[in-house]
Amino acid sequence: MRVLLTVIACFSITVYATKKDRMKIVEECNKVSGVDKEVVKKAMMGIYVEDPLLKKDMLCYFQQLKDKYKGNMNVISQASVKCTVEYDTPEDTAFNLIKCTRDVFVSSET
Repeated sequence: MRVLLTVIACFSITVYATKKDRMKIVEECNKVSGVDKEVVKKAMMGIYVEDPLLKKDMLCYFQQLKDKYKGNMNVISQASVKCTVEYDTPEDTAFNLIKCTRDVFVSSET
């Protein structure tokens, strides 16, 4: 459960992190995870592939954000209403949280 709450808190940070900061973290995590950059690009467009390296990459991304930014409780509350589901592994939890929260925020912008 601690991992899930950390992931949710880190998600809120992604909303406020600058694009430059996010891209730097993406590059750092790509090196750590070894995920194919095309898989990451597709995920950023909302096309998700069940790839263990992508899941590892997403977990890295959340952990890096946690270390660099403070969260916002309003965003955490919004995301937790719909997207708080704990999966078998931290990687699966991060993967599914990103999918869910992207859908929530994309649909709220339209």
